[in-house]
Amino acid sequence: MKAVFLVIFIALVLLAVGVYFFIEKPEQINQFFTSKIDIMTITSPSFENSRFIPSIFSCDGSNISPAFAIAEVPKDAKSLALIVNDPDAPSGNFIHWIMWNIDSNTKNIRQESTPTGAMEGTNSAGYVGYAGPCPPSGTHHYVFKLYALDTLLELESATTESALKRAIVGHILAEAELIGLYGRIK
Repeated sequence: MKAVFLVIFIALVLLAVGVYFFIEKPEQINQFFTSKIDIMTITSPSFENSRFIPSIFSCDGSNISPAFAIAEVPKDAKSLALIVNDPDAPSGNFIHWIMWNIDSNTKNIRQESTPTGAMEGTNSAGYVGYAGPCPPSGTHHYVFKLYALDTLLELESATTESALKRAIVGHILAEAELIGLYGRIK
């Protein structure tokens, strides 16, 4: 019997708190239900999400990086980082490009370019910079993952993907992802 009264009492307290907020603080409730949530995005004019990447951006073409458009970066972001990987690689994960300290106000990254002030790291091919899609067989997925960070990173230019991932832990404000597909021309 005491348990029933306790449950009723707790329900009445919660109801009273809810009524207080709706009557006394309607502006907070309205703000809670109507506030816009910014969702950062990365897109490319070169290919659509989950569609094929043109061969110009691969080892079968000019092996140049595609262009990107970035939107809805959190206002308190200090920098952006980009990791491009192929999770379908025979090794389990092939890193095609890592870049960090991209200015948080960057809206576009031009084809075949690195934004001013950004740093590039070592890819799985063993060199610094972009390595285009080059799957040994079949169609692979290429994940372009963008991170908004609350800091600038102090990393060496030959930094690897694992070191970059360790450095961004605890600094990620938002993430966005673009996936491209590529299969070799036979």
